[in-house]
Amino acid sequence: MMLANIEITPSLLFAAYALLINLVAFIMYGVDKHRAQKNGPHRKSKKDRDGKPQKDRISEAALIWIGVFGGSIGAIMGMYLFHHKTQKRKFTILLPLIFFAQLAAIVYWIYLNRFA
Repeated sequence: MMLANIEITPSLLFAAYALLINLVAFIMYGVDKHRAQKNGPHRKSKKDRDGKPQKDRISEAALIWIGVFGGSIGAIMGMYLFHHKTQKRKFTILLPLIFFAQLAAIVYWIYLNRFA
């Protein structure tokens, strides 16, 4: 399939997906850090410090799952750039493990397709 003289291949689709999912993961960590600073970690009331309705935080599960679905690099970058969730072992151990598992899967896929 051609689009503006660019052939759309499976590799191009994979690269576009990887770029997009990692950008989304990075932004999610930044947004959650911003909300944590603005609203505090665990506020009982649903109003922020200015009396405005509090925006909900992004769940830890969502932050982990975005890494599982291919955003592990963006999640790790966001975690350390925004200094968010760096004290939680669940994040500092799981995200690098997810990244290395994904890297191993990509290397294996390239290996299989190179000799097929």
